[in-house]
Amino acid sequence: TSLLTRLSAPLCDSVLGCSDSRELLLHLERSGMFLRCIDPHAGWFKYHNLFSSILAEQLRLQRPEAAHEVHRRASRWYMENGLYEESVRHATLCLEFSTAADALNAWSSRLVADAQLRTVEHWSEQLPLEQITARPQLAIKCAYALVFLRRRQRVQPLLEFLASHTGQGEVLQTTDPNIVLAMAAIAADDIQGAWIVSGRVRMDQRDAAGFAAFELAAAANLRGYCALTAQEFEAARENLALARVYNEHADAAFSRSYTLAVAAVAALIQGELQEAVERIRTGLIERRLPVEKSFASAALFCAYVWALYESDELETAEAVFRQNQEAISKTARTDFLAVAYLSMARIHEVRGRHGKADAMLSEAESIAHNSGWPRLVGIFKWERVRRLLKRGLIQQAATVGASVKLESTLPALWIPFAHDAEDAELGEIRLALAQGELLDAQTRIQAALKRQRGRVLRKIKLQLLSAVCSARMGEQGASRRDLRLALRLAHNGGFIRCVLDEGEPVLALLRTEYQTLVDNRGANAIGQELQFMHRLLQISGVSVTQVSERNRVNLQTLTDRERELLVLLANGTSNKDVANRLFVSENTVKFHLKNIYAKLAVTSRVRAITAAREIGLIQ
Repeated sequence: TSLLTRLSAPLCDSVLGCSDSRELLLHLERSGMFLRCIDPHAGWFKYHNLFSSILAEQLRLQRPEAAHEVHRRASRWYMENGLYEESVRHATLCLEFSTAADALNAWSSRLVADAQLRTVEHWSEQLPLEQITARPQLAIKCAYALVFLRRRQRVQPLLEFLASHTGQGEVLQTTDPNIVLAMAAIAADDIQGAWIVSGRVRMDQRDAAGFAAFELAAAANLRGYCALTAQEFEAARENLALARVYNEHADAAFSRSYTLAVAAVAALIQGELQEAVERIRTGLIERRLPVEKSFASAALFCAYVWALYESDELETAEAVFRQNQEAISKTARTDFLAVAYLSMARIHEVRGRHGKADAMLSEAESIAHNSGWPRLVGIFKWERVRRLLKRGLIQQAATVGASVKLESTLPALWIPFAHDAEDAELGEIRLALAQGELLDAQTRIQAALKRQRGRVLRKIKLQLLSAVCSARMGEQGASRRDLRLALRLAHNGGFIRCVLDEGEPVLALLRTEYQTLVDNRGANAIGQELQFMHRLLQISGVSVTQVSERNRVNLQTLTDRERELLVLLANGTSNKDVANRLFVSENTVKFHLKNIYAKLAVTSRVRAITAAREIGLIQ
């Protein structure tokens, strides 16, 4: 019995072929013979580890055939009593792979539903492939674990087996394998393929229970995610409602957590940010949702980090990310992983930790490369473009943008939700604005506004970019209308960071608009809109008194030479080239710049250019 990790009277009777194990166990415990009771109610005992290891080694050396028989009998006893973990362990030790596969098949239904994926992976690796494929239900469960763990090569034989048996439910004696095949398509970032495959699943099985209900909940979640991508928000809502029904039948933390994550994202991108935050917080309080670091909650915490970031709850967002980074990095699906890493990189940026922001993006790109997700690699590169443009490095930004060669394979109106955080459409508009290609930027903005349907977060960003474009084209009225619309949508939804992330071009317009409202309504003007603008300016680090001072600057404040220098700066001319054109030294240029910064109440070249445009000193 030293080969048993724990002992009970019925187990020992079965292994030894006797009937007096209870008396012997109690006698050994009372006598202090290296045996202790670990569960008095169930009658479980355990040897001292060193003692049992010595005895086990002696048994293996002296009677190896007896050791084999102990494992075999123990495995079958555990199987008969529903203790599948011990059954699998003992069966594999005596090479009884058929018994091990039967036990793992029964056990893995619960393991997958509770996202104990590595356990499924570990034990499936101990079994020959033919033992798994001989049990199609087990093949499906192992495929789930390997798909979610991103084991692309190891899962492929199982997927090929299941694909060859679609439509053979009676043969497989299981639910439709199309569900896990659709999951595999999502894992490969084939959203349209997943939508097509999941459409073959019969979803009206309201009497489903257990693992079958878990699978149907997973399928409904997947279809909800695909519907969000297709901008079919009502279809997304209906699928998520169906997922909740099956979640109740399955009692599965994994699918329940994912349902909540997709629902929160749906609320966020449609402009209901605070509702998204509250949904997640309420869900985390519920007893049935996992709050520990768990694969089951990876998607949920990704959505939470994004929502907290957009709400400007940066400290909480960073804490949630750090506590769950392992689960996020190893199992979060494409768009969920993208929004979490983008949010964390931006938090580092806001905090002035630029090196850490770069490292976070590099880590995210590595995960995307290793997982075969070129779309996400493109998203992270466009985030680098945005950051370079904020620093005024236009040529470097253009070079990075040009390196993104990905052609979308999705239908024209499909927009995966991570693209509302960052993507090529937004990045190319920013590049066009920075390079002075205003007509191109305007055309792209109008096309993007027509393409999005009910995506309020995306509309906020596009309206802000439109406000910048209109201002630079001299259309101040249109610029103010676009800005006010964006701010109204942001205020109603509780969005902060999506406004501030656009940097100085938007902040300059915001300062001017704020001052205009104050001047028109009086210094003590009160209103939700004005309060929201005041809050944005404060968070951005701009003193509201600076706004008033800057707006007193007029054409006579700057000398002709300073205005000439500003024009050259606005055209992207370096200090050295400015000195050559004006026939002065670089030190003289720096002296003029210092005076310009002081007069405009700014601290950088980019802000000086923006402020000068804002008050009409340059076009």
